Amino acid sequence: RSTNSAPRGKTLTTRRLLALLLPLSIAACADESKDDGADGASDGASDGASDGASDGADGAPANAPPTTATVALSPERPTTDEDATVVIVAAASDPDGDALSYRYVWLQDGVLRADLTTDTLPATETTKGEVWTVSVVANDGLADGGVAEAEATVVNTPPTASISLPASVNTEAELGATVEGTDADGDPVTFA
Repeated sequence: RSTNSAPRGKTLTTRRLLALLLPLSIAACADESKDDGADGASDGASDGASDGASDGADGAPANAPPTTATVALSPERPTTDEDATVVIVAAASDPDGDALSYRYVWLQDGVLRADLTTDTLPATETTKGEVWTVSVVANDGLADGGVAEAEATVVNTPPTASISLPASVNTEAELGATVEGTDADGDPVTFA
């Protein structure tokens, strides 16, 4: 059952999602490289042994962004009493061999949940029928890879029942029992 009382924001468009996922430094690097080449001169020196790829600033090789991971949610159909966890089905890799970290962005029915930033969606944040989408981006410390997504719809949690019997029973008396039912989704519970 969702306990978050924060107001929901606007539906997140692809453009807004990319703006959240791609750091401003990428745009700054693109502007810098455009400025470096504007006068037609190249300041990247070659010793004949390199492949000639450089960032133009100090002759060092340009950073290549990580690849896109493949992700899924487990369980695929979470109930309101189960956490959903991101599973990296195929890890992203970095052509330069840089160490990678992952960033997680969660959408609840298409609305950004900025308070959720880990690989786990807590059951306490969910309600039956909600559609949750997670976007996962690998980063090598300098650049982001592509956006991988997984989606799950929260399904009904079955009700539970408990039965209480008296501690002692007279063999001539009727046996009485107390039955109670609860439902994590708040649905009415009936007995047949």
